[in-house]
Amino acid sequence: MAVISLKKAMGKVFFALLAAFSLCLVWGAGGSSVHAMSLDGQWKYYDRGEIDPLLTTMTSGNANLMYDDNRWIECSLEDDFEFSPQSNGVILSTRLPKILRLNSPALFFVTRNEAVRVYLDSELLYDGQDFWRNRHVYGNRWHLVDLPDNYMGRQLTFQLYAENQKDLGRLMHVSVDEGMVQMQQIFKHDSFVYVLLPLSLITIVILLQHYWVNDSHSCVGHPFIIAFILLCTVQAVAGMWSVLLVIDSMFFWYNAFMLSTLLLTVPLQLLACNLLEGRACSFVRGILVVSLLFFVLACADEAAEIGLAEAVRVGSYWWSNLGLVVISIFLYWQGRQEAYCRSLSWPIMATALAGIAIGVAWQYGMVDYQNGFSNLLVLPMLVYVIWLMRHMMVEEKRLSVENQLLEQEVRVEKHKAQVDPLTKSFTRAKLDETMENSVEAAEAGGVPFSLLMFDLDKFKSINDTYGHAMGDMVLVSFANIIRHNLDARHTFIRYGGEEFMVLCSQYGLEEAWQLAEQIRMDLEEAVILKDRQVTCSAGISCWHTGAGDSVQELQKRADDALYYAKNNGRNRCVLETKLLELKSLKGNLPEGKPS
Repeated sequence: MAVISLKKAMGKVFFALLAAFSLCLVWGAGGSSVHAMSLDGQWKYYDRGEIDPLLTTMTSGNANLMYDDNRWIECSLEDDFEFSPQSNGVILSTRLPKILRLNSPALFFVTRNEAVRVYLDSELLYDGQDFWRNRHVYGNRWHLVDLPDNYMGRQLTFQLYAENQKDLGRLMHVSVDEGMVQMQQIFKHDSFVYVLLPLSLITIVILLQHYWVNDSHSCVGHPFIIAFILLCTVQAVAGMWSVLLVIDSMFFWYNAFMLSTLLLTVPLQLLACNLLEGRACSFVRGILVVSLLFFVLACADEAAEIGLAEAVRVGSYWWSNLGLVVISIFLYWQGRQEAYCRSLSWPIMATALAGIAIGVAWQYGMVDYQNGFSNLLVLPMLVYVIWLMRHMMVEEKRLSVENQLLEQEVRVEKHKAQVDPLTKSFTRAKLDETMENSVEAAEAGGVPFSLLMFDLDKFKSINDTYGHAMGDMVLVSFANIIRHNLDARHTFIRYGGEEFMVLCSQYGLEEAWQLAEQIRMDLEEAVILKDRQVTCSAGISCWHTGAGDSVQELQKRADDALYYAKNNGRNRCVLETKLLELKSLKGNLPEGKPS
């Protein structure tokens, strides 16, 4: 039942998260507010050539150059700009419309690997040069700039600087709207991640729990899958826009994004090395070595400013994803654990194909490399983990049912071993268990208990005279008489042959003697054989709490009392105290067991 409940709970969590993911897709795909003013009209740009941005400022005449200087070139923000070979700076300018008045106007835009200054006419509104001052500009950066109330119809100008000319002039998502509405764009951009993050973290927790609880071949890949999902999580977080509200450092987040991207497929390559043998394993190790070499080159480029970062990133990306295609094929055909490897090959192949598709989209400018769609690379593995957990739960449920059946069989066999098939009383196998519990209760809580030992008188002659079948009938009748006088406080045991024991919980010696006498009289009055009376003898002993008593001594005292009854006329019940009295008088106990 616990397995079924866990399965249902997991299903509800995942379905709830997937529903939220769908809602985020719809919300994220929606456009801006109906009030938003997208600045996609007439633009002009001015190539500044190779400059030092720290020494460059706007002059009052710059804002008017757009209309009276032929060095300005008309453009749209989607155009590919033409720059001089050494150019690292450009000015983009447009005039704000006069048709929209806002209560708290704000300008929103995104730059890629660029430093920026924003002017309204000749007034400096925003200085984003901090990313340039150390000669490093990192990743996609959103900017939110408050506008004055008199912004309408004025000249809006951007000074942009980039280390790499192909990034120069990349100005995206430029719009004017209410400040709160502009802030929504940041969270819309991250809507994918808001669902993927809890989904990934829940998956990691489930894998960790399963890994620590279970020790089987089905868990061998868990650490590597967890590492892969963690790297995907780091990549997703580092690519979010809203993280800049927490830590405003593009250097930190860009490098976290790039390093996690470079290492992303390494856990899956390590997993394949553990599951493959021979040439396939050697080939995958070669893929792993080259992937790590790309990582080292990227770190070296960052430290030495060689200028190979873009080439290393692109090379690593394509190498890793094409390597995953090869790895998935090897796992499908040559994995050591065939069923597990084949099931794992499909999500790895899906991850590789998704990565290749996203890479093609990057290459042709359809999506940005820090776009939320890159986070979807983790989805095939999450779906696989859901399937794997469901498969394992079904298997665990099946094993649980089998274990229950086996436990039931064990209980039945144990019951058979503890029950005498003839008299339906317990066998000696039950004696030790019951005696142990009674001793603990007596010593810990002072609960008394006594032992009755019965033996049929002259039973051997009954067998010799009437036959063993009639002897068995006598045993069954005697057992029924004993059982008729017992309740839940008693444990009835066939000790062997015609000997029976009754363990009496909560009975003192006098109460035990009365019970034994009642059984003896019931047997004496019963008509079991037509021409012969059947009788029994009994010995009674009790546990001596706190006196160093033992189970062996308890049984010996009852056995000695029974022998005394048999040697002194039979058909009688004798207490252990009787023997103590005789011992004090004579100093000797009777020996030998009569028939």
